Amino acid sequence: GYQTFLARYPDQKLSVAVLCNGTSPSAGGVAAAVTDEILGPYPPSPPSPVAVEVAPDELKKYVAVWRNERTRFPDQSVVENGALRLNGGPLRPMGDGKFMLGSWRISFKLGPDDKPVSAELNNNGDITRYIAIADWTPTAADLSSFAGDWFSEEADARVTFAVEGDKAFIVQRPTTRIPLRALYKDHFMAGGGQVVWITRDQKGNIDKLHVGGSRMRDMPFDRLKK
Repeated sequence: GYQTFLARYPDQKLSVAVLCNGTSPSAGGVAAAVTDEILGPYPPSPPSPVAVEVAPDELKKYVAVWRNERTRFPDQSVVENGALRLNGGPLRPMGDGKFMLGSWRISFKLGPDDKPVSAELNNNGDITRYIAIADWTPTAADLSSFAGDWFSEEADARVTFAVEGDKAFIVQRPTTRIPLRALYKDHFMAGGGQVVWITRDQKGNIDKLHVGGSRMRDMPFDRLKK
C-alpha cells in the first residue's frame, strides 16, 4: 500500500507534504506532527455537543439509501434497536436533523413531505454530500440500451456491456466477466467493488459509461459505433 497527504495553511504560508511507501505510519499523523513542530500544538477541540433524545418514529424520517456525490457509492441509513445508523455506524442525535458520527457531523435535509432529500457529512471541513435515491429495477429495454462496446482513451481499454435476459455484465477479453447489480437509476455495482454508471446529454440520450472504485473515482468510456 501507499499513502500521500498534503496540508496547506495559507495564513501561515506553510504547506506540508507527506509520501509513505506503506500503510503505516499514518501520513496524516506524520503531517500533523511536523506541523505541530513548526506552528505549535493545534488548539484543543471544543467539547462534544450533548446528545438529545429522539423518538424512534422520528428517526425513521432519516432512513434512506444515499448516493455519495463524490464516489457514487451507495450508503444506507437504518434504525436498529432505537438508534439511527449509517452503514452500521451509530449516529448520536443533536436535534434539528443533525447527528454526530464519532467526531464527524452529519445533517439531513427533508422535503416538504418529510421524506429524506439530502445529507451532508462534515469531517473537519472535508464535506461529503449525499442524495437520497429511489430503488431502480431496470427493464430489459433499459439494459439493452446500454449494450455494446465501450472504449477509454485514457486507459486504452475496451470493454463490452453485455446483456443476457435480465442480467448484465462487463466483459473484457479474453476471460474477464463481471456481473452487474442495479443500484439506482443508471448505476450498477460491479462484482469487484466498482461502480459503473451511465451519463446522459441534455436531451436524455446516453452519453458515456463511467467506472469508479476506491482508488479510481471516474474513468469515462465512449461508445464505439457498430
